[in-house]
Amino acid sequence: MATFGGVLLSTAGLVVTGYFAGGDAPPWLVAVFLALWCVSAWGNNPPMNSRILRMDGDAGTEAVALNSRGQYVGVSLAGAFGGAALAFSGGTTVLLAGAVIGLVTIAIMTFAVLHYPATAAASLDASEMVTTS
Repeated sequence: MATFGGVLLSTAGLVVTGYFAGGDAPPWLVAVFLALWCVSAWGNNPPMNSRILRMDGDAGTEAVALNSRGQYVGVSLAGAFGGAALAFSGGTTVLLAGAVIGLVTIAIMTFAVLHYPATAAASLDASEMVTTS
């Protein structure tokens, strides 16, 4: 969750910087926010893959592959949403749209982690998963 927060914080920082600087932001400040975004965004994948592998046991590699596919779809959709936001109102709107989508993502992730803890599936024995009729 901290990685999502870092991405959201850096995106919000870029929005505020772009809004108040009027397109003339100091390059060092933009670089700081971009560095935070990069570290946070790339730091998300290892813990997510670890969680997926713990939850899915024998099908873990397939689940990680499905998660990667979802990330690629998300990157593709980001280009479409970003292009639409840019056409609508300019560069700051792209960052604002990204921040809003980031908030929605954090809400969905929080729901998933709270309602589907990784330890629940990992602690089940195979005999507990089989039901008899």
